[in-house]
Amino acid sequence: GSLGWFGKGQMVPAFEEAAFNSKKGELVGPVLSSFGYHIINVIDKKTEKDKEQVLASHILLKIDITPRTLDLYRGESRLFSYDGKDFGFNTALDSHQVKLTEMKNVSEKSVFILRVGMMPSALQFIFNATIGEVSGPIENDNFFAVFTVDSVLAPGSKPFEEVKDAIKSQMTRERTTNETEILAGEFRKQVDNGAPFDSLIAWNENLEHSEKDKKTLSRGFTSIGRGNFINGALLNAQAGELLGPIKTSRGYTLMKVLEVQEFDSTTYVVQKDGLRTTLQTQKRNTAYGDWLNAKTEEAEIVDNRKFHGYN
Repeated sequence: GSLGWFGKGQMVPAFEEAAFNSKKGELVGPVLSSFGYHIINVIDKKTEKDKEQVLASHILLKIDITPRTLDLYRGESRLFSYDGKDFGFNTALDSHQVKLTEMKNVSEKSVFILRVGMMPSALQFIFNATIGEVSGPIENDNFFAVFTVDSVLAPGSKPFEEVKDAIKSQMTRERTTNETEILAGEFRKQVDNGAPFDSLIAWNENLEHSEKDKKTLSRGFTSIGRGNFINGALLNAQAGELLGPIKTSRGYTLMKVLEVQEFDSTTYVVQKDGLRTTLQTQKRNTAYGDWLNAKTEEAEIVDNRKFHGYN
């Protein structure tokens, strides 16, 4: 599907690096990112206001993880957590050979965690933990993670020079979002008055047009991704209905519902046993992990290593 024009910082790192390091007309890939494998078609490149932009389309081949693999990763993250609590976080990093990602200046208002995404349970742990405390395994749709708190900043106001760039970025983002919402409303009026989507694209190079993208609500749509606002609007929509403007992680979108597929009872019958097994496995592992964590916290450990030749 078409991704339209985009600048640096809008795509995941692996995708961005491949797109910006390629020439106009070049076909690149496969490129592996957190979303799967991409085949990237670099349609055009330009520089606008001293910032490089790329016009590209791509084919995404998603990687589906089996329940067995998920159980394996869940178990490995649990072992890492135990070792981190028993022997120290840095020792566990070394013995398990896993990658450390540092997060600086995390606040209670934070929503996303660097390179991990949304993980509310992690933020809850961070602001209730003591320095050096190690969490149990925490997961979202894409990651298993273990956290530790290495320092706590004293409350107070930061010097202006330290926050100047962040304030500027936030104000720019807020103004851009507000202007985008207004512009999206104007486009909606034009479509309501009979203007086709193609005419809007022809006169506005910053607009992206994704045609006939068929997905389930659990998967992100080309260019706009997925989100609660999008899913909420689509759940009650009928074929032929125009939706929006709807806020997305990249701006605002107008969506026209071309078709709503009826529930396929035959497919469900074929898949229901596998779905039941997956859900049961997830619940069983969660219950076991919670029970084991509780027992570990309650345990009284006596160090008798000296009686077995250990100092």
